[in-house]
Amino acid sequence: MNVIDKFLKKLNTSRNTFATYVLTLISVYLAVDRIVEMLLMIFTGASYSYWGPIEYTFALACPIFAFLFSGKSEFASSYAQKVTLFYVYIIGLAIIAVSMFMQWLDLGIWLFLTSVPRICRPSNKFFRVI
Repeated sequence: MNVIDKFLKKLNTSRNTFATYVLTLISVYLAVDRIVEMLLMIFTGASYSYWGPIEYTFALACPIFAFLFSGKSEFASSYAQKVTLFYVYIIGLAIIAVSMFMQWLDLGIWLFLTSVPRICRPSNKFFRVI
């Protein structure tokens, strides 16, 4: 921890403030990434990158831990700023959770559609090799 403390002393910040800053940036990136993914699912019908449970666990943990660190950070010096940060983290968490449910629903529907016999396989009479 001595190396980290020296680095934070050069930045003139505390551990909570640095952790809040880093986790907030990661949370914003993940929320924007999931918004783009939801838009792709809405307009194209399929997802580009399916995340598994481990990725979503990390993505859901980022805004939660950012909120937990933000209480004692320099960003939340008043009650109004703490409430604002709470709203920001709840919105980010909701975006990631809605994306998770949409993606798993999309995956389930595609799995169902591809398991129906002959729905994805074209008829031979239309695709004959001449």
